[in-house]
Amino acid sequence: MKGKVTSFDPNKGVGKIFVANYGVKPFVLEQWKSPKQPEVGMEVEFELQNNKITNITTALEPSELFKLAKTPITYKLPTKLRIKEDVPLDLCLDAFFQRFINVADKFKSHLQNSLSLPYKKVKRFILTAFHNLVEIDANINNNTLHMTYKKLEEIEMYHNALLKEARIPLEINIAAVLDKDADASVKTKIERLLDIPFTKIYLDKQTNYNKLKEQFEQNKQISAQSLSNAKMLEPKIEKLEAELLKMSTRSAAYAKIEARLKEMRKQYVDLIDKAQSLKEDNENIINDLREFRDTYRLIFIKFFFQKAKVLAEILEREMNCIAYEFDKILWDNSKKSRSIQNFFKEAKIEGSYSTKTFIKYYLKNLNEGKMNKDDIELLEIFDELSAMSENIVIYDKYRSRARELSLVLENLNHNCSVEIIDNFKEFILYTKQNFSTIKIVLVEIEDDTKHIVYKFLPSLKKLGLKVLLFSDTLQGGEIIPTNKLETELKKIF
Repeated sequence: MKGKVTSFDPNKGVGKIFVANYGVKPFVLEQWKSPKQPEVGMEVEFELQNNKITNITTALEPSELFKLAKTPITYKLPTKLRIKEDVPLDLCLDAFFQRFINVADKFKSHLQNSLSLPYKKVKRFILTAFHNLVEIDANINNNTLHMTYKKLEEIEMYHNALLKEARIPLEINIAAVLDKDADASVKTKIERLLDIPFTKIYLDKQTNYNKLKEQFEQNKQISAQSLSNAKMLEPKIEKLEAELLKMSTRSAAYAKIEARLKEMRKQYVDLIDKAQSLKEDNENIINDLREFRDTYRLIFIKFFFQKAKVLAEILEREMNCIAYEFDKILWDNSKKSRSIQNFFKEAKIEGSYSTKTFIKYYLKNLNEGKMNKDDIELLEIFDELSAMSENIVIYDKYRSRARELSLVLENLNHNCSVEIIDNFKEFILYTKQNFSTIKIVLVEIEDDTKHIVYKFLPSLKKLGLKVLLFSDTLQGGEIIPTNKLETELKKIF
């Protein structure tokens, strides 16, 4: 299963992971199997045993995924196979996956952006927001936004095609299925699901195999016809035998009919022998076909599924990165529009210009007791987006300056969530209560607050918080001049 780390306390060695359809689940460091330390926002894979997270590993880097997608397959075959493959399995798989690899290569530059949105989950709302905003101001749909949307459509089309043609739920643990002790019913289900791609991608290209199949069908038809012809001879033979019983053995007609009967009996035996021989040949053929098919099916399932899973993950990551870019461009364009600004004011929509804010506004106007299935799913999506957000806290006694700073942060990270606090005691209380979900703390410091800020600074850092001090007047040490704060933040994001 997959999820995202939403919090981690390095001192206690505990954290939480958001899991779609399961909510937020706790984990302990003992179950962390990756050499990388847990970080908020990190994508992870894990197992869920007895409703508890275990065997957690970090998701593979894009370069590692591309390497897996393009690694040639190698396999050994039993020497007793009588049918030889004409087109090697690796070439068949390469031919099938090439178009998906080409698309993955085409969009791989987008993976440089570590920020993403779970597109298929939020698609309905991103596109609803897009169409609503374009209705308010068509000018926001500029060439950049339009081309990004076209990219999103293209990669989603290929991602859907891969999932459809793979015909198998990619969350299935294929290693467990291929294990000799795996549940027989599950193995049968997998094999049946993959029968169509296995036949289409591999078996249909095997000349020797298909010639033998044709031979089997011919033998079957000839054997059936031979038996039918033999059956037709039976009444004729019986009739001649009856005629001979009535005739004198010395008559000329007797010898003539006896000769015809002998010829018919020989013809009958030859037909029966031919049918039997073809039946025996077909038993051998069916064994050869079955052995070839069963041997290559296992190899096919292993490599087809592995490549399909890796490519699906690459395409999904690229799609989610492009979705983030599309969403960011959409809202960057929107917040410059006077018409949309007025719409936000009139609708009393508070918060940053983002899909998350739009969803929050929509949910706010719903009757909680009358939510349908889609609304409940949307609420889960909103919780997931909130968990994925980079949570940042700003302490500044001047809220107007903090709001300007929050806009800078939103430009650097479209998906961040900024909390502004102008009371220092409230700020300390809030950070201590919510430290596990906070990525960065920005603290404005001046002469009159210098003493109290430095008093609490060690405890904030002990919580594992990234603390940046900034000031208009103070300089030196770890204090960043306010006019250089954006440069420092760019290094972090």
